[in-house]
Amino acid sequence: MSRHLWRIISVVRTSLWVDWIFHYRLRTHSVWTVSDLTGKWGWRKLIRLRGILQQFIEYKIGSGASFSLWHDLWHELGPLILRFSMEPRHTNTRPSTFLNTVIMEGSWCWQSISNMESVEITHSLPIIYGGQDRIVWTAPGGTFSPASAYAIFHPPGPTVGWSSLLLGTFKIPRHRFILWLAILERRTGPENALGGSVKAINAVNKTI
Repeated sequence: MSRHLWRIISVVRTSLWVDWIFHYRLRTHSVWTVSDLTGKWGWRKLIRLRGILQQFIEYKIGSGASFSLWHDLWHELGPLILRFSMEPRHTNTRPSTFLNTVIMEGSWCWQSISNMESVEITHSLPIIYGGQDRIVWTAPGGTFSPASAYAIFHPPGPTVGWSSLLLGTFKIPRHRFILWLAILERRTGPENALGGSVKAINAVNKTI
């Protein structure tokens, strides 16, 4: 599911499904501003993952021609439309306006903002790198993969001293499972030869 979300975020329209999402689900919104309260269960679940992935997404501004001025995540304040819903009207722009409308010759060129609350938009503008716009995956490795996304949703737990007892090519899965339960003292039932005692670990290890 994270792979599908990344394809939408990175605007990689390599399938009819992604094209359909842009035309019929997002329309004038982006994946960051579309509502997560409408649509089928699978779509709502997909959209709700964006909050977790957001911290690992960076918008590298080139020309700004492919980023939405008000709906994309190019600003450190997040999608501006969520915070400054009236600002498109104040700046004589539309909610569907692209970022390149406020860039001229590689520099920011904003019209004067009269709303004092909105002045912070121009106080923390990111770097314009030039060239093509890019959306970068900043998690370890630098390239998105299902494995890197899985590590985010399921971070590894603390290392335990007995992990070497369970790992190994020649160890029987059933024995490893019994040993794991014995370590956690969760073995119960008439077939429990270990008695649920951690002291039995060495005895089981001899059979592995």
